[in-house]
Amino acid sequence: LGASFFVFTASWDLLMRQRFGYTPREHGYLLAVVGWAFAVSNLLVVPWLVRQHLRGIWLLRASLVLCAAGRFGLAATTLTAKHALFVMCFLPITLGVGCALTLLTSLLGDGCPPERRGSMLGLSDSAWTLAGVIFPALSGFLYERFGASAPSVASGFACLVGLATAYTVCDPAVHTFHKRKVE
Repeated sequence: LGASFFVFTASWDLLMRQRFGYTPREHGYLLAVVGWAFAVSNLLVVPWLVRQHLRGIWLLRASLVLCAAGRFGLAATTLTAKHALFVMCFLPITLGVGCALTLLTSLLGDGCPPERRGSMLGLSDSAWTLAGVIFPALSGFLYERFGASAPSVASGFACLVGLATAYTVCDPAVHTFHKRKVE
């Protein structure tokens, strides 16, 4: 998820300048809209989903699909001049990222022994920070070599890699249920 996040955010202001002619001020307004959408989704939608017992690996998978769809949508908007479509692509991204980050932390905490939770959560945070060092350089390379939509496409594929990885991870709740049933 960190790769997906940082490979796009490092060059999205260049994309907006190139495709739509956004000034730094307009870019700031868009950042504010995206920030508010992220806040609303994390304050209202994500807790509601969790209260509906929609936790677990399948919601993580759905979140990653939302992120990928939004990122591929952003890549497609480089072919059109529709500002509203560009802004609308951030809605599934903000919901997907909010759910995915919350669920990854929860699943990681639930899936490891109590004495290792702190170190595992620390490693997870370190991986996110490392992604912030490595993937902006990749984003610049992709932007210069393949054009404005390349970082969005790479970000979408990074979400799909996360989705494929999520299919190899066992849901702790399901795993516990099967253990109880066998015993």
